[in-house]
Amino acid sequence: MPQTHELSTAALYVDNLLTDAQQALATNNLNKAKELYKQALEVPGSHPEREAKIREAVKQYSEQIAKQDEPDWQLAHEALSLLDHFALDNDETHTWQRNLSLEQADFLLGQENLDESFQIFDALMQHEQTNPDKLKAEISKKVRVNMSQHADNSKWPLLRQIIERVRELRLGESELQEWLETISKVLTAVETTDQAKKEREKQLMDTLTWEKQRFQKITYTLGAILALVLLVYTLILLYLWFNL
Repeated sequence: MPQTHELSTAALYVDNLLTDAQQALATNNLNKAKELYKQALEVPGSHPEREAKIREAVKQYSEQIAKQDEPDWQLAHEALSLLDHFALDNDETHTWQRNLSLEQADFLLGQENLDESFQIFDALMQHEQTNPDKLKAEISKKVRVNMSQHADNSKWPLLRQIIERVRELRLGESELQEWLETISKVLTAVETTDQAKKEREKQLMDTLTWEKQRFQKITYTLGAILALVLLVYTLILLYLWFNL
């Protein structure tokens, strides 16, 4: 009985520490949560759900930060890094970290921050060893979705830049390459149409400017003639006035 009571007391202590840590995360106090997790992991005895609870709590907190309108990506990454710090990382947590980086790159791409987004994509591809083909497929999907959104907003110069960045990644996905070729042809057609439209607009503006100048000259000439007529009429009246 004393041993059972001692075990239940230790388990309760661990649960309290984990609860306090979760409350610390709720207030973005990552340092306090880190210290509480450290204390919970140092409690002796068998606590089979302790590590799983810590992983899940940290994962949910990181996801919550990433889903904000203006995500604090550094904080989200720091939260997941706690699992590495306490040697709680495994294949699943590594997937979480990779997915978080993908979400960050996707968000930055949507914000038209091509430099940082493609730096993340490139870093992920360089470090991925478990399933590189799956990663390439995920990157390709995110790129296609973002490009479709930019196309809907007629952001043609931006699309041209994205195409060049994607080709530099060398994703090697045939479907994506065919899609990029199609988009490139559409962009070329749009750019040609835009150039022709700009030339027509310039010709129209030149014509309007010329007509405006011609109208101003006519108006000036008519005004001068009218002034001269009024002057002659005034002189005639004065002549008649003094000679009658």
